[in-house]
Amino acid sequence: MFKEEAWQALGYPIYIAQLPLSYTEIEQRLGVSFSEVHGAGLLAEKNLFMQIEPHIYWLRCRPNLSEIEAYPALYLRADNPNPLLALSQFLDACQINAQDLIKKNPNLSESHWVLERLDDNNNTIEMCRFMEQRSAEFVKQMYQDKGHKQTYLVRFQEK
Repeated sequence: MFKEEAWQALGYPIYIAQLPLSYTEIEQRLGVSFSEVHGAGLLAEKNLFMQIEPHIYWLRCRPNLSEIEAYPALYLRADNPNPLLALSQFLDACQINAQDLIKKNPNLSESHWVLERLDDNNNTIEMCRFMEQRSAEFVKQMYQDKGHKQTYLVRFQEK
């Protein structure tokens, strides 16, 4: 089981889409169970962390404050190298047509923000890729705050 802390360690979750199925329909189709999370005096939201190799997904269903929030939002970890492929794989697993999505992140693309490490011998090693610059910068800062001696760089790179 995946925990929200694992997501926070890699920056921000990336919003992918609003699904056209209720959480109970997803539970039935995939044989999974959402868990309830209670906030301070707020209605419970439903969450599910799951993996369909090689992608890790977070499905979040907020309390029914509006019609659209009754349906789970799909998120990916910030270091997912190909969010479009991950979305396609998830839709196939749930038997959902892409045209049926309620909403979709209009900025979905391959991950072009690269976090690199420059070692003592001046070798550059790609550590991971991110769809958003802020996530790459967040993880870079996390490594620098740990006191690692290597230099970390974030740059934009077309594949």
